[in-house]
Amino acid sequence: MQATLRYLPGFSQGWYWQLGTALSTTVILGTFVGMWVYCISRFGFPVGFLLGWLAAPTTAVVAGSMTMLLWSLPLAARARS
Repeated sequence: MQATLRYLPGFSQGWYWQLGTALSTTVILGTFVGMWVYCISRFGFPVGFLLGWLAAPTTAVVAGSMTMLLWSLPLAARARS
């Protein structure tokens, strides 16, 4: 049995990728800045500024990837009902 994907009426097929990309980009930027500021406040300016650049991108990429993968779950639940 072949699965079919139903779209919400009034929306084109690619709108969810655009929305997911915009949401993921926002999460990445917010997480990067937040993590970097946290490192500066936790370890002091010199150490936090230098070492924060290591932790911030890693955390931001993980958070952005999870957002991109999981943001559409509520939409999928709505489409099934």
